[in-house]
Amino acid sequence: MTPRKKNERSIPALEDLPKALRMAIVRLMAKRNIDYEEALEHAALLLDINNRIFDEEVKKEANRTYKRKFMTEINKARSTIQRDADTRIAYAREKIFKDARKQYEIYYYCCICKEKITVVPNSPSHHAIVKHMNENRWGHSSCHEKMKNNYACAKKKFK
Repeated sequence: MTPRKKNERSIPALEDLPKALRMAIVRLMAKRNIDYEEALEHAALLLDINNRIFDEEVKKEANRTYKRKFMTEINKARSTIQRDADTRIAYAREKIFKDARKQYEIYYYCCICKEKITVVPNSPSHHAIVKHMNENRWGHSSCHEKMKNNYACAKKKFK
């Protein structure tokens, strides 16, 4: 065997190739009707193209994985914010209800146990209270004053 020059191309013998690669090269030569050297060049081109396609697919999959993880983190954050908001709303609702009850609740005490009884709007006790107030002529003090003045004026006119 003579030593090769540095600028001389070296092509491995078909028998020296691994079996899977050798069979692929032989199929390529038969399919394309080309010689061994052209088959190697064609195989290299296909490998290069497939390598680029593979790289693009890897990048796409990496991007999908990144987005999936990113969306998972966003959804976790969203649910944490939602839970926090729900907690704050529940607390605010409870506080507002307590404040409103303290300011606007109408009640009276039981004559037996002395516990508070809340007057529910449009309940029988509510209607009884309204009826009692009307029968006893409860009204605005300003209206009673007007009534007194009008009555006094009417009395003077008729004398």
